[in-house]
Amino acid sequence: MWTGENFVLAPGCDPFFQALDADPTAYRAAATQLLDGPFAEATLDAQIDQHAAFIRSAAAADPYGPGAAGFDGAVQYLKNMVPTLRARLELLRDGGRSRRSYSAPPPSTISRRANHSRWSLVRL
Repeated sequence: MWTGENFVLAPGCDPFFQALDADPTAYRAAATQLLDGPFAEATLDAQIDQHAAFIRSAAAADPYGPGAAGFDGAVQYLKNMVPTLRARLELLRDGGRSRRSYSAPPPSTISRRANHSRWSLVRL
């Protein structure tokens, strides 16, 4: 359940989340492994660059897409969000709740454009 714009609280009635809350040791260890390994900032930035390079030309050529500048802006937005997303996981791992507001711009939303069946990202 949502407890604010930047934090989701697992439902207390779910047995899985009750067990996790009773002994979060394994969860904390797994979160630390993620943060130190695949979710390390440099690793994520490199992966974002790799995947963006792979699809950049197709995204730029898509007549229903955001165009090259829009695509590059969305990639940069994602890269800018990495520290915030890591901070959220660190906070959850350490048993805290979000008390700060994140300064990132509002995320894109998915909307359907009229007269065609393709979906696209639209900046609010």
